[in-house]
Amino acid sequence: MTDDAERTSGENALERSHSLLHATLESTADGLLVVDRAGRVSGYNTAFLRLWRIPTDLAEHRDDAKLLAFVLDQLVDPAAFLSRVQDLYRTPDAVSFDVLLFQDGRVFERYSQPQRIAGEVVGRVWSFRDVTERRIAEEALRQSERWLRQVIDLVPVMIFAKSADGRFVLANQALADALGTTVERLIGRTDHAFVADPDQLAHLRSADLTVIETGRPLRVSEEPLTDAEGRTRLLETIRVPVTLPGREGAGVLGVATDTTERRQLEAELMQSQRMDAIGRLAGGIAHDFNNLLTAILGFSHALLEDLPDRDPRRDDLVNITTAAERAADLTRQLLAFSRRQVLQPRVVNINDLVRTLERLLRRVLGEDIVLEISLDPELAPVRADPSQLEQVIVNLAVNGREAMPRGGRLVIATRTLRENEAPEEVAALAAEGAGLVALAVSDSGTGMSAEVRQNIFEPFFTTKEQGTGLGLSMVYGIVKQTGGHIEVQSELGEGTSFTVYLPATRAVEEAPRPPEAALEPVKGATILLVEDEDAVRRLTKRLLAADGYQVIEAVDGEDALAVAGRHDGPIDLVLTDLVMPRMNGRELALAIQSRRPRIRVAFMSGYTADAFGRDTTQVPNAPFLAETL
Repeated sequence: MTDDAERTSGENALERSHSLLHATLESTADGLLVVDRAGRVSGYNTAFLRLWRIPTDLAEHRDDAKLLAFVLDQLVDPAAFLSRVQDLYRTPDAVSFDVLLFQDGRVFERYSQPQRIAGEVVGRVWSFRDVTERRIAEEALRQSERWLRQVIDLVPVMIFAKSADGRFVLANQALADALGTTVERLIGRTDHAFVADPDQLAHLRSADLTVIETGRPLRVSEEPLTDAEGRTRLLETIRVPVTLPGREGAGVLGVATDTTERRQLEAELMQSQRMDAIGRLAGGIAHDFNNLLTAILGFSHALLEDLPDRDPRRDDLVNITTAAERAADLTRQLLAFSRRQVLQPRVVNINDLVRTLERLLRRVLGEDIVLEISLDPELAPVRADPSQLEQVIVNLAVNGREAMPRGGRLVIATRTLRENEAPEEVAALAAEGAGLVALAVSDSGTGMSAEVRQNIFEPFFTTKEQGTGLGLSMVYGIVKQTGGHIEVQSELGEGTSFTVYLPATRAVEEAPRPPEAALEPVKGATILLVEDEDAVRRLTKRLLAADGYQVIEAVDGEDALAVAGRHDGPIDLVLTDLVMPRMNGRELALAIQSRRPRIRVAFMSGYTADAFGRDTTQVPNAPFLAETL
């Protein structure tokens, strides 16, 4: 090959090389700029001009300084940009990467490295990539992640995700709070780092593996979880299998709801319903038993009056009467528990009752028990039966004494609570603007277990070798019938505190009412006696007849209307039981007064006047007589 041919072949090869290089530079979306060490532009592509919006005629000058001057106004921080360029030109061997922010919101990534020929640095290559849309997408993703993070941290349920080996890859604030840690500490760790109970750990791992192995969701309605500090919660947990990004195998996504409070409320509601049911049963039994005892005691006293003092049968009657009176005491306690005893409420100050009882309490408690009394000098009054409240105080004090067989300390304290100070469960008891009165009786005794606390107010429940188990049930009934609430706080070995909450009243304290004068019997007055219990009716008739009254009997309301219709003479008084089948006493009174407007009515019952919501106020001037023993 001749020299001309070789020269022509070489020129063609160079041209092809330049063409390939030019095509390569133009095919990339990145902007490329090559500057020699003298500051002269030795190469660029169209993308460079487009990205930097450089006019073609300016680029043709191939002066890097003019290009720099043109682009500086586009940047957010032109000084930093220029300083970085100058630093790189001063250090030819340096390699660089940084991010450029434009005033119009564009974002470029800038790469720079030296250009070498035969190992010698002859210039610098600049590469610019427009990553605006990618950065916007990344920022949107970060914003979305932050928003999602806020959402899962704000929801009250616990959210978590675990890898196949049981490590947390996602957790929210609710779960971190439940385990007494932080979200950051949870990530990458297993349950072992936060749950101390080995049985719970085994259950949690088993539940996770069940979901992973079966590929099916799993719901656990009652899952106990105890953290390192010993706090136990009940969770309702749903687990589902999930594929975790960047990890092999399935993981677990879970949502757990803390049902501890709900379960406690359900238990309290069930306990309340149970107590109400027991109360209704006890009240019904006590009412019927009260009728029987009324007859037994009444006829026994009548026989005792008729028998001579030396009659040998008197001892038997006295024993019968004594046993019946003891049974009557139990009946009164059952009526108190069932909230069906007769109360005589008035405005009283509990501080006065405590002061009145103080001497008695010190004698009852004994010398080995220190009695401390702390009374709120500004205590608000309450509307209650003072004698019943005294029974509450005495019973609670005696209960405290029984819990301190080796002596101890009993504290009786009173306090007025404003509406915003009252515990949530009793705040609704307070009359608007009046607040609550709290009476607390606390002992330093043996305390009680959770099981005992749950049953402490039930009738006949007792932990003592001797006792009826009716003292605290009577306290419960009196407090409830007065419109209040009683709660107990106790732990084994930590003593016990009973707190009674009663609605305060703004009314002025009332002076004790003098006893009403007894009505003198009117010889020959006619009484229509209406009582469905045969023994009580016969006894009442005998007593009334002994006082000089003429008595007409009726077994119920309908019978009374028939008897009154047949009776030709006057009827001065209708004495009727309040609670009867078919027609109650109030209905009878209204019916008979519609026929005989001037007839007077009096009610009697072993229940309270407002038992079962029956209202006697619609019958004017109708007194209520309690069948008490």
